[in-house]
Amino acid sequence: MREMRFDVPCVRACLVRERQVCTVRGYYLSEGEVMVKGVGVCLRKRLGEVVRRDDLFKYLPFSGFSTLDAWWLAIRGFVRDDRKLWLYVVRAPKRQSA
Repeated sequence: MREMRFDVPCVRACLVRERQVCTVRGYYLSEGEVMVKGVGVCLRKRLGEVVRRDDLFKYLPFSGFSTLDAWWLAIRGFVRDDRKLWLYVVRAPKRQSA
């Protein structure tokens, strides 16, 4: 099973708290199950290519960031300007109630 990392604390916290997170990567990833360390098996779905920053606005509540500018700055810190950007949603299984 493929692994997926979430090194930015606010992004990881969003996945743990909300059981889903929207993330942008500079590479085209397959869809399906992925292992996230400390979270478990999650489901990754590709939402599409990000052509401009404003494409992300409606996904901001599930990004882990408080502003679009902060999210965009983080993306640009990880991905070179010449690469395509791909938006994914990663969903963790719902927690079992006791």
